[in-house]
Amino acid sequence: MTSPIRFVPRVASDAKKNLSTFIKMVRTEITPLLPCNDFSLNAWSIKGLGKKGDNGKYIYFSKLDVKPSRYYQEGSYSLSRPANIPDELLMREPFRSFAKTLVAYDYEQTKSKSINRKVLALRYLEQALFELNGCTCPTTTTPEVLNRACTLINERVGKCHSSSMGKSLEYVYKKMVELELVAVPSSWSSIIPARAQSYNRIGKEFDLERQRKLPSPLALEAMAEIFNSDSDDALEIFSSSICALMLCSPDRSIEMLYAPRDILTPDWVDKKTGEVGTGLRWYPAKGARPTVKTVIPSMRDIAVRAVEKLRQLSEPAQKLAEWYEKHHRIYLPPHLEYLRLNPRINQREINAILFSGNIRKLETNESARIMNWLDSNNVPRISTKRGSSVSFKDLERAVLKQLPAGFPIMDSETGMRYSEALCLARKGEFHALSIPSQCCFDKVSYGVLQRALKTSSPTKQSVFERRGYMDKDRKYLYLSTHMLRHYLNTLVRHSGLLTEDEIAVWSGRMSVRQNTAYNHESDRDVITKLRDAVGDPSRSVGPFSNIDNRIFIRRDEFANIKIITAHTTELGYCIHDYAQSPCQVHQDCINCNEVVCIKGDVRAETNLRKMHLELTRLQADAKAAFSAEVLNAAEWFAYQTKTLERVNQLLAILDDPEVPSGAVIQLSGVTPPSRLAMADEMRKIRIKPVSQSITSLDEVRALLTDSNMQNKGSSNDR
Repeated sequence: MTSPIRFVPRVASDAKKNLSTFIKMVRTEITPLLPCNDFSLNAWSIKGLGKKGDNGKYIYFSKLDVKPSRYYQEGSYSLSRPANIPDELLMREPFRSFAKTLVAYDYEQTKSKSINRKVLALRYLEQALFELNGCTCPTTTTPEVLNRACTLINERVGKCHSSSMGKSLEYVYKKMVELELVAVPSSWSSIIPARAQSYNRIGKEFDLERQRKLPSPLALEAMAEIFNSDSDDALEIFSSSICALMLCSPDRSIEMLYAPRDILTPDWVDKKTGEVGTGLRWYPAKGARPTVKTVIPSMRDIAVRAVEKLRQLSEPAQKLAEWYEKHHRIYLPPHLEYLRLNPRINQREINAILFSGNIRKLETNESARIMNWLDSNNVPRISTKRGSSVSFKDLERAVLKQLPAGFPIMDSETGMRYSEALCLARKGEFHALSIPSQCCFDKVSYGVLQRALKTSSPTKQSVFERRGYMDKDRKYLYLSTHMLRHYLNTLVRHSGLLTEDEIAVWSGRMSVRQNTAYNHESDRDVITKLRDAVGDPSRSVGPFSNIDNRIFIRRDEFANIKIITAHTTELGYCIHDYAQSPCQVHQDCINCNEVVCIKGDVRAETNLRKMHLELTRLQADAKAAFSAEVLNAAEWFAYQTKTLERVNQLLAILDDPEVPSGAVIQLSGVTPPSRLAMADEMRKIRIKPVSQSITSLDEVRALLTDSNMQNKGSSNDR
């Protein structure tokens, strides 16, 4: 449809009637995600609709905890058709119809790629409704039901993902309220708290978090050994080469899996050292601009070798991609081209086309594999005593359906074709016990890389377990691609060679604030970095940069130095040590023996001459007041005269041509008034006693009474 269909709620109707109208309208006007889907089906194809790198093919409207992989026909796992889930394990009605309608409507309006997460949130809501209400009518949704759904999420989902799942549930409920599908709508937010992000740099908690997010040195050494070995195992070559490239620059796994075949840029030469480096073309997955990430000279050869290994590994799949871009027919090797003329082909010929590439006698397991492939892809076959045969056209049609989503375009954001991708493989390429397909290919999913780096089940061993690499606790080593990203960010921050802005660009981030989550420098690392920078002008600025050229003195000698600290004042510098005591003459610096002037300091000299003019005027005013016998004028005149004398002394020295510029000037014979001395003088004032013959309280009371009477009498006289 050219324009989106928007549902307008009928405000006057009740929730159930509104729900019925909503379901009817969506089923009539909207296609459920893809043309191949239908509202009557309980499994919908999402091929090409999910997030980049998401290899999921179907969504299932099933109950909570149902695993579709257990219900494929004949027990065979195939992504070419959905699992056959029993009716009793599907969502209960009427919630199932509502879930299908909401998913289709939401995708029509938003084109959101997080379809799987919303379906999972609907499963939790359906289970909570049934537990609390005994039915699954969505109109009966209340905060109590939603809180129960959050409890179910907490019971099944780890702390890392439970908060985001709660937000998906919150999104679903808000949609229901907007569409007026809830009988008693209310404002509700997920009760699952977001995981607290700690930025502490000390303590056991930080060490454990650091250990969890950074790769172990043993795992890095083991992966380096695998990379440098002569292994011909496809999984080892692929995983070690990917890790090698991700140690050249901090990348996301999805960016690596969607990297172009011409990822390497021309070499560059360091002008200072003459060393040769290179660069990698990257298209960030989270909105940042495409960039070329610098590869330092020490990692240049590793990057080149890793790219070459990946190119050689993907070369057969690349040839298939180029073939299907030019021909809309099944690929056949030159020596099997004659089979196109055969209307029907037998098992040996089928095996040659699909797997082996040569017509030969089949083993028992090969026959079973062929039959399984034909049945899984709905290829009609005729069985006789001499074996099974199929129509060549039917086989060709089934193979062409196996072309990857969006073919020939692999990345719709960049327009990159499958034939231009670095990470491409034939189907079955990474299965240790099977032969890769001769005519089918696909992009490499993240699951392949994940299983290679960490054992997920007894039948899917990691490359570490295959080679027997263990840690000191006799546990198999493991890695994750995100660990390598954390590792490089921590290393470059510890080196101090890049700014925070440069680290963000190098890592493909849109915001510098995201750098903090990747900073795993401990307090010990920071102290070591500071110690290493002392005395190195290339790594520090200021006093620390030339500390090696300074002359050090003993601690007891330092204690004898009078000038320990200094700060700027209007007249020069104050050398009072505030760590020992507060200032005793605040804002009267000229009458203090701890003020220091520097000849040539224009600012200080200007202030001093302004002070001279002001003091001259104030002294004249004080003298006039003294002549007029104004109270306390004598003390004020004495203070202004003393201060003016200090200023004149300083100006005389500053104006003396024999005193060189830059000379440090400190007046001698200045004894500033001390607040402590004044307090001590107050304690020395002697108070004359009223009488030395007082011996009792009655005499004190009598004296007080007489004193009060005298005060009253004097008041009456006035």
